[in-house]
Amino acid sequence: MTTQAQKPMDPPYSTAPEVDNLAELLDYTEGRIITHAEIAAHIGAEYDTQRYWTVVTAWKRRMLNDHNIVVANIPKTGYQVLQPGQRVTAGANLRHQAVRRARLGQRIIRGTDIARLTAEQRAAWDHEAKVGAAVIAIGRASMRQIGEAQKLAALAEKGTAQEEASK
Repeated sequence: MTTQAQKPMDPPYSTAPEVDNLAELLDYTEGRIITHAEIAAHIGAEYDTQRYWTVVTAWKRRMLNDHNIVVANIPKTGYQVLQPGQRVTAGANLRHQAVRRARLGQRIIRGTDIARLTAEQRAAWDHEAKVGAAVIAIGRASMRQIGEAQKLAALAEKGTAQEEASK
């Protein structure tokens, strides 16, 4: 029941036409910055409205899934088409977030009073505890490997610089 002050919700509208428009009309050169104003003009929705964010979210997902183009947010400016090195950093950041979220999940699971769980819930608890522990262990091992690779790269770069200086 709605009052006069409330408006009934509009039915959901497909984002496909606006996303198609963005996907076809914009230039996706690596490193290019696409401003919020450009996006708003192409989709016909004002910046910072719910429709704007709904379309932009669908557009970013489609660019990645259909075209393997990663578009990252630049606060208060717009979006940038990421270059290969930036894509590695973006992917690593998402993996770091996933490991942190897994740690939080483990903290919640481990804090559960298992004596109050049913047999079915206990089986789910066991499974989630094992999976969470594995995700965290893999994340830690991955971070060690990345750290070691970065140290080796820095040493190699330092050695190259010293060789050039001695010539």
